[in-house]
Amino acid sequence: MPHKIVACPFCGGNEFEYEEIIGGYLHQYRVVCKTCEARGQAKGTKAAARNAWNKRVEAHIHCEDKRHFAKHTVLHIVIHILFHLVLHGVLEKFIH
Repeated sequence: MPHKIVACPFCGGNEFEYEEIIGGYLHQYRVVCKTCEARGQAKGTKAAARNAWNKRVEAHIHCEDKRHFAKHTVLHIVIHILFHLVLHGVLEKFIH
C-alpha cells in the first residue's frame, strides 16, 4: 500500500508516470496523471513525489468538502434574504 498512487483529484484517473526534472544541480521527480496531465509537486525522490501527490489529493478532497459547505451556506443566505424581501413586499416594487 505505501507505493500506491491515489486517483487524480481532477479527473479520477488511475494511470500515472513519473516526470524526471533535471536542471543544473537539481534532479527531481513529480507524478503526472496520464489522463488529464495534472502534475504533482516536484520532489527529490519518486517516493517523496508520490507522497506529495497523495497529500495533494487529500487536500483537494478536503477543499471540495469546504467548497460544498460554503456553496450551500451562501445559497441558504440568499434564499433567506429573498424570503424576507418577499415577506416585506420589497421585491414587488422591482417586479412590477
